[in-house]
Amino acid sequence: MNADLTVERDGAELIVKPVFLSKIPELQKNDSYLFLKLEIVKVLYVPNDSELKQELLNEAHNSVYSIHPGNTKMYNGMKQRY
Repeated sequence: MNADLTVERDGAELIVKPVFLSKIPELQKNDSYLFLKLEIVKVLYVPNDSELKQELLNEAHNSVYSIHPGNTKMYNGMKQRY
C-alpha cells in the first residue's frame, strides 16, 4: 500500500493516509470538467438560507413586476432567473 506515515514525537499519534488522497486536490486544479461544473454552480446555486429563499419567493410571487402565473410557470420562470 502506498501511504504517507506521520509520527508525532510529543504524543502517541500515528497517521497513515493513502498517497492518492493527496493527489486529488492537485489534479483537480487542471480538471476542465470540474471547472465547468463549478461555474454552473456559481451561476445557479442558491445558498440554503431560509431568509434569502423567502425573499426570492416573495419577489417572484408579489413583485409589481411579476404576477403569480401558476405553480409550473412560476417555477420555470424562477429556475431561469435564479
